[in-house]
Amino acid sequence: MNTKIIYSLMLAAQLIIPGSMIVQNEAVLRAGNPYKFKTAPVDPYDVMRGRYVALGVAVDEVAIDSSKDIKRGQIVYAILEQDDTGFAKFKDVALKRPRDGDYIEAKAGWTGNGKLNLELPFDRYYMNEYKAPKAEELYRKYSSKDNQDAYIIVKVLKGRAVIKDLYVGGKPIADLVKGENN
Repeated sequence: MNTKIIYSLMLAAQLIIPGSMIVQNEAVLRAGNPYKFKTAPVDPYDVMRGRYVALGVAVDEVAIDSSKDIKRGQIVYAILEQDDTGFAKFKDVALKRPRDGDYIEAKAGWTGNGKLNLELPFDRYYMNEYKAPKAEELYRKYSSKDNQDAYIIVKVLKGRAVIKDLYVGGKPIADLVKGENN
């Protein structure tokens, strides 16, 4: 009898945990505020999760006051705003969860010269494994030093951030690779 209960609890946990992660991400995509982040290229494969376009976010640091004692790996709350061109930037970092405004929960990276590097919770854009190589090729083309026309739309809600779309050349990458190797 006890083994049936334990088995049932294990089965329920295997369904509930991934289900709750999906529900949380969908809630952010539905109700979160969108921010555009400029990107920079990286490399693309995860054995456990499949093909993706690896992203580097161009704005991943924030100016900090020297009085803030922030340790590498510490959870911080990066407060967002938009620059004059409509792209996201971080205006400050808090050690406690802000009560209002948009912010992203991140890990503190290195500090130096009055700046804190942030380890942001999004660096991969997952897609169909057959379309990902073409998408990676397009992304590299539009995110080189000479041609920086790639960005992501990230939805933000209560510290959670989820990538909604990757744009290259002003168009969603999914549209550009739509007919590729279904």
